Amino acid sequence: MSVATTKLRNAMMYGLPVLAIVFTSFAPAAVQISFTAAAGLSLCTTTLLRQPAFRKMLSLAPRVTPAKVDTAAAAAAAASPYKGTINVAGRARPATTTTARSTSTTTTTEGAKRRFSITNPIRNAWKSATDYVGEVMPQAKARAGAAGDKAGKRKSDAYEEKRRKEIEKERWRWEDAQKAARERRGRR
Repeated sequence: MSVATTKLRNAMMYGLPVLAIVFTSFAPAAVQISFTAAAGLSLCTTTLLRQPAFRKMLSLAPRVTPAKVDTAAAAAAAASPYKGTINVAGRARPATTTTARSTSTTTTTEGAKRRFSITNPIRNAWKSATDYVGEVMPQAKARAGAAGDKAGKRKSDAYEEKRRKEIEKERWRWEDAQKAARERRGRR
């Protein structure tokens, strides 16, 4: 484990609980009791599950511990006797990309850009949705027409007539209220 990883782990292990205490110090008491109880139960569970006798009693598999590795020996074993460089920035060779819609010849970098572009999934989803809507809408319109367009028209006309009458009554009430207000002002 590198020094940076160890430092980061220690910072997370000791720093996050301090931050949690600071942030939850203004929380209601029930929340704090809940956090404390959960942390205590978690500590008990972890401590019990690390005990070989407890694991044996529950018929759990023994705990696996990582083997100690000598870092110098591991570095020597990992060192390769072959040294060399790899030229990655070579010329792009043309590759043929075949799709269901078209066949095109592109360079491998252009093909990779097209394959891993964020817009391709969006385009595909949009195309699927528009194709589906294109298939479903004519069927829906046919069903709506067959289900009695006349009955729907009658209901909407009846509703419109009812609303016109209600609006007319409201206007009369408003005009009557305005007249009454003018008369009261005139009497004073």
